[in-house]
Amino acid sequence: MSRQDRDVVLSDVHNDAPSCPDCERDGIVTEWIEHRFPYGREENLVELSARIPVRRCEECGNQFLDAEAEDLMHEAVCRHLGVMTSSEVRAIRRQSGRLSRAEFARITRLGEATIGRWERGELIQNAAYDQLLYLLTFPENLVRIRERVEMRERNPHSMTHVAGAFRVLNVTRGLRAQAREFILTTVGAA
Repeated sequence: MSRQDRDVVLSDVHNDAPSCPDCERDGIVTEWIEHRFPYGREENLVELSARIPVRRCEECGNQFLDAEAEDLMHEAVCRHLGVMTSSEVRAIRRQSGRLSRAEFARITRLGEATIGRWERGELIQNAAYDQLLYLLTFPENLVRIRERVEMRERNPHSMTHVAGAFRVLNVTRGLRAQAREFILTTVGAA
């Protein structure tokens, strides 16, 4: 990383850091920088900023980013997009009675793999799914969805539990006669 891309804020030896990926030695120094990076394409291209740790090996001088830096850049992208971060998505499921990912997927009808990708920061949910996730931060909404799913599972062919269900017309001879005589025309047609 060039000095133009960063503003060194803090430097310290990081005892918990992995060994150097090049020389495999310990003795990793961490520099916290304000890192600017591009996000988007063409007319949607913007420059984002995130405060991240850059690791440097004291032995060979190799500089590298680790998962912590990647997570912090991912969070900056989520903030830019106005959606929940992966840690916030994970928190919803954990605060929902520690549901398994499979159970959460069953209740929400979201894909289990998709939920996992959102939670790991491998994929960012779109705005519509983010709205659903936001609504699920309120426990009463998860309760409502769970009750609805469980009711459908108990009686899969019944729609009577759905508020505002369509009424069924009683088809009579008179209605059939009206239907046969019905002709659709365009208004103002010559």
